[in-house]
Order: sequence, then structure tokens, then C-alpha cells
Amino acid sequence: GKRDWFVSCGVATVLRLHSVKLEGRKQVSASEFANGARLKSAERFGEM
Repeated sequence: GKRDWFVSCGVATVLRLHSVKLEGRKQVSASEFANGARLKSAERFGEM
């Protein structure tokens, strides 16, 4: 759906996030989480 986010996990693997639940917080849609966390398309996490 429009509210899902896709996370690239290597060369040929993609993870589709429907929702996110941080410890001690309520579950929110992936889109709501990304907006609150100010994530941008193509942002990277971890070491390369």
C-alpha cells in the first residue's frame, strides 16, 4: 500500500514494512514512522 516502506537488505532482498513498533511505544504505520523520524528515500543505516 501507499503507507508501506521498502528497505533494501543487500543486493537482491527487499523488506516491506507495513508498520513499526518501537519498544515502549504504540505501533504506527511505516509511513507515520518515517515521517516522524524524518527518513528520506535512499537513506542508509549502518556501516557500508
